[in-house]
Amino acid sequence: MSSEIKAPAKKACYCVKCKTFLPVAYFESTDVVVAQGGAICDRHEPEKNGLRYCKGCDDFVAWYLFPRKTRPGYACRVHLTEFGGVRENREKRMRDPNTKRRAWQWKNVYNDSRKFMKGHIAISEKDVDLEITKVDQTKSSKFALKPLDIGKIITVQNSVVVTLEQREMLKKLAKKQKIDEYTTLVTQLRSFYP
Repeated sequence: MSSEIKAPAKKACYCVKCKTFLPVAYFESTDVVVAQGGAICDRHEPEKNGLRYCKGCDDFVAWYLFPRKTRPGYACRVHLTEFGGVRENREKRMRDPNTKRRAWQWKNVYNDSRKFMKGHIAISEKDVDLEITKVDQTKSSKFALKPLDIGKIITVQNSVVVTLEQREMLKKLAKKQKIDEYTTLVTQLRSFYP
C-alpha cells in the first residue's frame, strides 16, 4: 500500500462570466480557459455562433432576444425581471418613504388624466410633490392633485390640491360628464388652500 493521499477531485469551478460556481461537468467539453483568476464554462462557447445562454430558459437562445445594454447579461427579455435585477432595483428605490409617496402621488395624477382627460400630463413628479407640499407640510399622503379644467392638460397652473375624499367625488362628477358642477366645486376647493 502506498502512503500517498490523493487530493479529492474538484466538484465545482467558478465561472467568471456567470459569476457563480458550477459543476465541473460544465467545463469538460472545452479546454478550461483561465481568465482573470477563474474559468469560463461551456455555456459561453455558443456565443460565437450567435447564441447566448439564458438563466431563465436554461438553454441557449438567439442573441437578438436579449436586451441591448453595455454589459451582456444572461437573462433574455422574457426573464429580465426575474434575473436581470429590474424588480430588485425598483423595490430598493421604493423602500424610501418619500420616493414611494412621490411616485404614488404622480401615479394618481397620471391615472386621472388617462381616465377622463387628454391622456398625457405636462407636470413632473417633482412639481406634483411641490404643489401638494404647499398645502400639506407633514407629507401625510392625504392629498392629491386634480385639474381645474378637465378639457386641458394638467400643468402647474391648471391644477388644484384636494383631499383624497374630494378626489373621489370629483372623479365621479367627471365620469358623469357634469363639468359645470366639477368646475364650481374645484373653484371652491381652490379658495380653501393657498
